[in-house]
Amino acid sequence: MTETDTCLRILSDSYSRAISRITKPFINDAAILQCVEVVALCLRNRAGVRALLAGALAKVYQPKFDIRKPYTDISGRNQRGCFSGRAFDERYIQTLGAKPFNLPINATTAYLTPGFRTKNILLTPDVELEGRPSEMY
Repeated sequence: MTETDTCLRILSDSYSRAISRITKPFINDAAILQCVEVVALCLRNRAGVRALLAGALAKVYQPKFDIRKPYTDISGRNQRGCFSGRAFDERYIQTLGAKPFNLPINATTAYLTPGFRTKNILLTPDVELEGRPSEMY
């Protein structure tokens, strides 16, 4: 099975699981759930949810990926543990905006928005991503 087949299947299966438990979160940690809700429910800026989904998909697809490192160098060489967040976003997350999913996501990749496009560092809680609304970043 190719990366594309596997990732699209992961998204489809995850969507089905989420729909079947729409009122019961999968996340048990209240603090983590609150952070995810801030990003996922922010209707003013949908870039964050695309970045969150791209990272989650990458981690499920390849558990060795360090999803704090969504940037690869321009030559395409994959540094230790890095993955291309933009590639995962454009190839797979983009499909969630179309049928049968029709999820409310940005029309373009999160990695070209001001909050993400100027970063090529390890994303840790102390990294300041700038954007609006600030609480989403």
